[in-house]
Amino acid sequence: MSCQDCDECLEVTGVACYSILDIVAGLDADTSYTVFLKDRHGNYFTQDITTDSAGDFQLDLTAFDDGMFNQYSGAYQLEVSQNALWPENPEVLTIGYEEYACLVIKFQNIA
Repeated sequence: MSCQDCDECLEVTGVACYSILDIVAGLDADTSYTVFLKDRHGNYFTQDITTDSAGDFQLDLTAFDDGMFNQYSGAYQLEVSQNALWPENPEVLTIGYEEYACLVIKFQNIA
């Protein structure tokens, strides 16, 4: 399903020192997707994921360069697609009763 009438992006916060980021996505259950992360410079990073029985997934932050996700790295835009080559038609992320085309993730340190 593509996102045509849904809200643009939902802003969320991640914890910089965690190794896993749990994403509540409401996608199809037990399905393979590619996650596309775009940094503030327009660079794309990808990770193949499989949703759980609720359509949610975990992003393995240890699969990316050390120190990539911190309070100074800026926001990352996350899109999910079944097309592993390019996020042309991002999947709809259903969070609560709202639909989004993407997430904007900002990381922060915790004390």
